[in-house]
Amino acid sequence: MDPAVVVSFFTVLLIELGFPLLVAWFLVRRYSISWTLFFYGALFFILVQIFHTPLVLFTQAPLSEALNAAIPNPTLALAVFAVILGLLAGLFEEIGRYLVFSRFFPSRNIAISRDHGLLFGAGWGGIESMMIAGLLSLTFVAYLFSASPVLASLTPLDPLVSLLERLMVFPLQIAFTLLVLLSVALGRPLLLGLAILWHTEVDALAVFLGSYLRDRDRGGDGCGQRRSCADLSLVPEARASWIGGGSVRLTAPVLLCYPSVTYNTSSRHGT
Repeated sequence: MDPAVVVSFFTVLLIELGFPLLVAWFLVRRYSISWTLFFYGALFFILVQIFHTPLVLFTQAPLSEALNAAIPNPTLALAVFAVILGLLAGLFEEIGRYLVFSRFFPSRNIAISRDHGLLFGAGWGGIESMMIAGLLSLTFVAYLFSASPVLASLTPLDPLVSLLERLMVFPLQIAFTLLVLLSVALGRPLLLGLAILWHTEVDALAVFLGSYLRDRDRGGDGCGQRRSCADLSLVPEARASWIGGGSVRLTAPVLLCYPSVTYNTSSRHGT
């Protein structure tokens, strides 16, 4: 066990848990608004995932098989797969936000304002970050107590991938929130469509590059085996983890993803 890896894990977990709370604290103090909006954001993110996650879990395997059968080019098949997953995330999350702002906020006499949108978005993105931290903590525990050679190969840089991803995604969740809020405030559904497309683009790119580059590291054609566990379910945007090049690059626990990376393309690769 490398003490530097332990420090890296601990630092990443601390930031992923604490940073959203720090942002929320700043917004509450800056705009004199209630923490309730932060908790509403967290609550509705979880509610959306209750519907979104099972759909992804039960459809990704048949979807991947259908795409492999229908599209001869494996890279194109992966791209279509990534776009579909990204679109599902965009539809569920942005329509979910839209319903909250257009239905729930008025029912609670909550003003459709920038300040409220910022704190709600911090709650939405914040609980996602905390869930990722919770999953990553399981990998940390596995690293401490497992004899797995894969886990033993971790370097101090590996947990930082999770932190980098969170620092990029957390502001995006707030930006998506404000765009949907503006759609409701101005009565312009086109802005909702723009939020869905933006979310789809970000998530599809993450799924495609994560899967493609990992398989290229293994010497494949970029469309070998694709993730099918925590990163495609608990984390809807499929950003959560990947295994590549003999070491683990992770933002979600290997306990949930390893060793069964099971997107089946055996008919194409002869395995």
